[in-house]
Amino acid sequence: MEKKRRIEIEELTKVFNEMLRVSKQYSYLWDEGFVDNSINVARGFIAQDETFSINVSKYGNKFKINGKNFDYYDKNGLSARQAALRIKEDFSTFSGLEADSLKESFYSSSKKSLGKYLAEKALEKIKFGVL
Repeated sequence: MEKKRRIEIEELTKVFNEMLRVSKQYSYLWDEGFVDNSINVARGFIAQDETFSINVSKYGNKFKINGKNFDYYDKNGLSARQAALRIKEDFSTFSGLEADSLKESFYSSSKKSLGKYLAEKALEKIKFGVL
């Protein structure tokens, strides 16, 4: 039987910090409309008919962690540390909420928006005869 790994606050905080840093680096994806509100990090069920989500969203010029039934204490988003603590306190029973899986999901979701942006830029170059 596989032993369930304990969720480490430091590991989660490090991953959320990375997500926020990368989001800031690619903030033009939000600015130019290639991200609709947020980038998905995780989803799951709380109960039979109740879900939760964890996302990275832009609040003005800052990026924060938020989501449905995740940032219910603070509707202005959470810092990396606050999000890590929230997972530890309230969401640690949900499988798949480990640092590596959250990071992988974030990058997977980010690729879609970045791909759309790069495709749009390539098509603009073709349209205007730059290539």
